[in-house]
Amino acid sequence: MVSPWITPVRTRGDPLDTLADEIVRRNLSFTVITRPPLSTWHTEALSFLITRTKATVYTLENLHTKLFRIDGDGFRYAMLGSPNLTHRANIINYELSVEFIETISTTSDVANLMIGLDEYITDLIQMDSTLLFNQ
Repeated sequence: MVSPWITPVRTRGDPLDTLADEIVRRNLSFTVITRPPLSTWHTEALSFLITRTKATVYTLENLHTKLFRIDGDGFRYAMLGSPNLTHRANIINYELSVEFIETISTTSDVANLMIGLDEYITDLIQMDSTLLFNQ
């Protein structure tokens, strides 16, 4: 998951809470790339993810990308667009995102897009990112 800003869970069923539930339920590995937390709410959200999901967390100054990428259970998923993983993005802001879903394949245009997104994520991690937590 790549999101500059992540807000903590406010109520049961918040997107972050739902995401964490699914990660734990499916026993998935989870990597987060976000900006260095400068606010208490951002630190709380990262602490929640680390404690709940054992997420590997990288921080990267000036990050603006919003990308959610999943491989598992025979499918690939990507969502990219304007929303951060925040309460405002979920409830208040007008946001736009595009979803790509496919079964695991190496020949389709969507498969090539997924490979490109994975390379982009790897590049972000290899830039000037800082490993904040790794289980």
